[in-house]
Amino acid sequence: MVTHDKAAVTGIRYTTLGWTIKRYNSPIAGNQSVRVKLETYCPDKVDPNNPEYLYGYFVIHKERIFQSINSAYPEWAQELYTNGGTVYLDGIMTVTQNGVKQGSMSEGGALSGEVYTTYSGIAGARNWRDKEGLKSHFDKSVYFPANPGMIEAPVEGDENVEVVTVTSGINMDNLSSVNRLWISSDEFNVSRAIPSSECVSIGGSLQKYYYQATYEHHYGTRAVPVTASVTYTLTWNDGRTHREQVTVTKSVEVPREYSYWKIRMINLCYLKNAEVRNGALPDGNVRLENLYYPNVTVQKNTDSMTLPETVVAVDGGVVAGGTTRPAIPDSDILPLIDNKTGKIIVKNDVFSVDGEIWMNGAACEEKTPEPVTLSDERKQSVQKNDIQIPGATANQIYESVGTAEYASYFSGGIVNNAMVPDINPVAVHTPVVCVGMSTDDIGFNQQIIPTKYKSLILGRTFTVSVGTAGTHLDEKGYGTREYRKYVKARQVKFPFPVVSDGRQIAADSWITILSESAEFLLPVSVPEGDYNISYRSIAINAENNVAEQKYANTDKNNYIATGSVRVTVIGRLYDFCVTNVIDYPRWERVFWKEGKTARTDMVYFSGTNNLNGIRQRKPDSLYLVPLIKGSHPYDSSIHAPGLGYRMEFSVRTIGSMWHAEDSVELVPTYYYMERDGSRLRQVKLYRKDDLQEFYLPVSLKAEDRTITAEGMQTWRGSYQIPADVYIANAEVDLADYVAQKKGRIRQKDPVFLRDGYLIVYFSIQTVKEGKPHLDYENRQNVNNGYCDMWKTEGYQTVRVDSEGHVFSFQEGMVFVFDQKKNMHTDYTSVGTH
Repeated sequence: MVTHDKAAVTGIRYTTLGWTIKRYNSPIAGNQSVRVKLETYCPDKVDPNNPEYLYGYFVIHKERIFQSINSAYPEWAQELYTNGGTVYLDGIMTVTQNGVKQGSMSEGGALSGEVYTTYSGIAGARNWRDKEGLKSHFDKSVYFPANPGMIEAPVEGDENVEVVTVTSGINMDNLSSVNRLWISSDEFNVSRAIPSSECVSIGGSLQKYYYQATYEHHYGTRAVPVTASVTYTLTWNDGRTHREQVTVTKSVEVPREYSYWKIRMINLCYLKNAEVRNGALPDGNVRLENLYYPNVTVQKNTDSMTLPETVVAVDGGVVAGGTTRPAIPDSDILPLIDNKTGKIIVKNDVFSVDGEIWMNGAACEEKTPEPVTLSDERKQSVQKNDIQIPGATANQIYESVGTAEYASYFSGGIVNNAMVPDINPVAVHTPVVCVGMSTDDIGFNQQIIPTKYKSLILGRTFTVSVGTAGTHLDEKGYGTREYRKYVKARQVKFPFPVVSDGRQIAADSWITILSESAEFLLPVSVPEGDYNISYRSIAINAENNVAEQKYANTDKNNYIATGSVRVTVIGRLYDFCVTNVIDYPRWERVFWKEGKTARTDMVYFSGTNNLNGIRQRKPDSLYLVPLIKGSHPYDSSIHAPGLGYRMEFSVRTIGSMWHAEDSVELVPTYYYMERDGSRLRQVKLYRKDDLQEFYLPVSLKAEDRTITAEGMQTWRGSYQIPADVYIANAEVDLADYVAQKKGRIRQKDPVFLRDGYLIVYFSIQTVKEGKPHLDYENRQNVNNGYCDMWKTEGYQTVRVDSEGHVFSFQEGMVFVFDQKKNMHTDYTSVGTH
């Protein structure tokens, strides 16, 4: 069939789904009619004479038309088979919008969606450019020639015709007993637990086909007319012996039995599609289509019987006549020719499927074999792989319903939807694991008593991550493994604000980690103390479900796995600096602008690095503590400050050091070194007036503190050792020495050190809320990986003065006093009267 239509210029067009075949040229209503779906659709071709038009080509096989009519109207089919006739066709049409059909038609003729079966219906469906062209799809007449071979009429003269209807052993009533489908996975036990987003396979074995056949068993006795040439031998003796052969022709009917089988009707149904409905499958169902098509042979014979040879010659025997010639006998010659006449050759019609012969059409004498009926299973293995469970599928057990669809081989269309029982369920349980992790910044932890938790240092960055590997259900495919693929989001929540990419995020906000880990800056304003960082892994199927479980969601009702890490937020003690030397005028212009109107920005640093260990200045920088000869930027000959001069300094803290009782404690230890940098040793200081040992600790209190920013403090202090002091090696028992000298000692006594350098080492600690907190050097913990701020800030233990002397200092030695250049030698008191 060919249609001629104007080509569409928009995304909306009409499409032919099939045809209504009518017996009479009248409307469908009240007419005998059947619907037939298009089996083959050829691509449209442009009309070479008018490019605005297209030719459409449609093909429907005649067997489907005949079978459809015969199923609905046998009398109409009988008329068509016997005499031929005209039928009338109306198109069954739908609208296609942007390539999507708005209606459909099943193999059996069922219509759904937007479907039109009349011209007026489709013409009014849209504002078509060429409505007249649609008329070519309706009231089409087609003549079918007679085809009497479609129905086999009984053979005239049969004595007996037995109509036998047989049904295959596996048939529509018991398909459920043999059909089996299952949903499986190589990696998971689908019936117990499988994550969403994983793939399953549907497999099984289904009965290939079944049938019901109506046969005609033709049997009886046929009188076969035989022409026989009978030769008799006549003998008599009339005085002389006579012997004469006489051949006569006689006709006789020889009875012959026959038995053969004809096909009256076969209704063969074959497995075409299968469908499994399960809520865990895409769109709730999966179809397996075009699973099998049988190789069928049905052959109806027009010459089911072939009679035997009907001309024979037989010997009639000797007829004795006595003395006269005898007459030719008129006796029954059937016994003479019966064994000379062959049997009737009979043939069945032929019926086979896939090479298995159910009705054998081989030629046989007298009797053909009876048709064989399919009794056992004929199974088709079916398989569809890589069926992905949608990621959003909720955790639950989804039951399965299966259907095997059987189509009619001769008439087309699905005629039986056979349920497939006992398909296993799908138990969706999407696993997530949450292992919260945080970096431990112990290398910058200055706590005197270190925390047992992870160290987070104020003002520094730290990294968190949400681990998704761990142990889950004791089920196939689960256990201990990486579960990252099932995680929709990994999140972290801090009980304090953090900074990410320059943006501050409020406390108790869930933050999604987009990569394997995330780095955050800990603001200096966060109060020191112990905190819990919360983590969670959210399953890809969580949707709006917020039910959670620690570590892993082993309960399928939970969609979030949670974790936490205990951390300690810790402050800092850093940036010890010498800010002024009250040794004027030698050091004045280093720290004061001309006229002493304002301070310069000059300070002497604890090392070459900042508090995070990042290089800020060179190792031979002048601006490092302690100050030595050559540290003066404008006069390298100026010596280190002398005894009796005051050194001003500052030290900074970060953290919760704002309480009234908080303080910074600086405890000195004294050392002595020769002027050439040799013989460093620990010493003690003694007052000249009473020879009592003394040392001068510094305690910086609230009044010495400046809050420079929220969470940051600067502490300022000064240090001064009297010029008139005795210095002796620490191991010297001065009291015993004095006793030996009977109290008569002088500055020049050899027990006292002079002319070298007095060096002050500071042990610097913070006291927070009355308890020792941070330590600058942290000697007791540094070997366990904790922070030594002197080392972090790059304290230079080897220094060279302007005269080339090499000095080896210990970390924390902050002041060098030149004993030879003390205040008393610089200034002399003079009286006027």
